[in-house]
Formats: sequence, structure tokens, C-alpha cells
Amino acid sequence: MITGAMSPFRRGLTWILTGLMLCWFTILFVILAIVIVRYVVQERNVWVILPCGIGAGIWLTALVLQFRWLRALVCAYRHEDGVLWVRTFASRRERAYLLSEIAGVEEREGRGGYRYFKVVLRDRGNLILDPGLANSAALADQLRFDLDYAPFVPSGGSWPPIFAVVMLGSGMLTAILAGLALFGAIRWHIVGSETTGTVTAFRLPPDPDRSWIEVTYEVDGQTHVIRPANWNAGHGKPAYTVGEKVPVLFLADQPDVGIVNNFREQGEVTLFLGFFGAFCLVCGSRLWYGKAK
Repeated sequence: MITGAMSPFRRGLTWILTGLMLCWFTILFVILAIVIVRYVVQERNVWVILPCGIGAGIWLTALVLQFRWLRALVCAYRHEDGVLWVRTFASRRERAYLLSEIAGVEEREGRGGYRYFKVVLRDRGNLILDPGLANSAALADQLRFDLDYAPFVPSGGSWPPIFAVVMLGSGMLTAILAGLALFGAIRWHIVGSETTGTVTAFRLPPDPDRSWIEVTYEVDGQTHVIRPANWNAGHGKPAYTVGEKVPVLFLADQPDVGIVNNFREQGEVTLFLGFFGAFCLVCGSRLWYGKAK
């Protein structure tokens, strides 16, 4: 029987570094949420979604890869009677692997030049034997001997294509954006006061990107004007006509801040993001886990 475990110091260091990483990403996501609520939900500046989306996609991808690494990193094991019992950082209980479930063992070189062993599983997964794990080299030699040094497909070929990671990251990002947009719409209905406004102007200069319409409404005898962000019905034609009555939600303490209260202004973007996020998650999951057997 071969047994081994990481030292308490090494385990604690791994958890501390992981915790710091999660705290850092949590702060980044909070800042991202504040930026989106401020500039997208309140000021209707949809172009802010692009840089925020790129940043959040990278962060989500890093979090997914970190979780996969913790799920594969072995912190304790025992090998007896042809069965490998392991406990990883992301598993709550000990897992058992028969020799028939193990494809082979390969030696890899990590960052900084240190070498470690990777146990390649037949279900496209793997287990990482870190150099800080006691007797990891002896375990790797024993597994190779038990498997009669049989050839196998290296783990690099068992990883899902990078497109799957991009699709999953984009899907999770879009789902978060859809949730934020839904939160913004609900927030408007909770804290906003409703009145009726009138479309008073439509300006269509030579540059379509600078086109806008104006909606005028009154609060306590004072006139306020807003410019709906989603005014375009396609081909430069406005979704509203001059003189049309539209419902308006405004903030009681800031009556000059308001939005048109209809599906085009509050639900259209949310619905699009929701469908796009679901599509990316389904496609990414199919690429990640392969076709159902």
C-alpha cells in the first residue's frame, strides 16, 4: 500500500491563494455590476457592455479553470489492492478509481520548471499529483507498473476545445448581464413613479448614430425631457411618432431621470441577452462534455 498527503502548510497555502483569488474576482464583479447599473441601466449607454463583457468573460473563464484545477489537484491518497483512493481540494469525500478507469500516467512540466505527474482517466478527466504530495513519484511508478506501461492518449488531447471554454464563459457572462438588466427593470418598477409623457421631437441628422427622439413629461408642474435609448425601429425609422403618448417611469427624488415604461425599453435587451446566454451555455456544454451516450 502506498499513501501520501500534502503537508498542512501546503494545503493552507493553496486555500489562502484560492481565497485571495476569489476575493479579488468578487471585487472585480462588484465593480463591473456598479458600472453596468450606472451606465447601462440608468444612462442607457449600451456600448459599455462591450468592454465589460470582454473583462467579465476573461474573469469567468479564469474562475472555471481554477475550479477545474482544484477538482483535479490531489491533497491525499492511498493505493491498495489495485484501487486508487483520492481526495482533491474540491471534493468533499474520498473517491475511488479502479485500474480499468485509469488510462495512464504522464510526467508534465509546470511553470517555473518544476515537474509533476498527471493521472489520465478514461472519462476525459485527470488527477494532478503535485510535487508537494508525499510519495507522488512512487505512486506514479506503481500505477505505470500495474497498467503494464500500456500506451494511452495524452491528457492534452482529452481537453475540450478552447471554443467550449469561450462559449461557456460568454454564456455565463451574458446570463449575468441579462440578470442585471432584469434587476434594473424590476428596480425601476419598485422605486419609480409613473406618469404619462409625450413624444415631442425626432431628430435625424446625416449621421444615424446621432439620431434621437425626445419624450417630455411633467412632475409637480415642472417639465422634464428624456431621450429613450432604444428609439430605432429599423432602417432609421423611429419606434415612436411625434405627439404619441407613452408611459414614463421616473425617480421621485430625481424627476429628471426617467425611462419609457414599455417592453422595447426594458424587456427587449433582457430577452435577447437571455436567449443568447442560453444558446452559448447549451453549445458550450455540448462541446465540453461531448455528445450524450
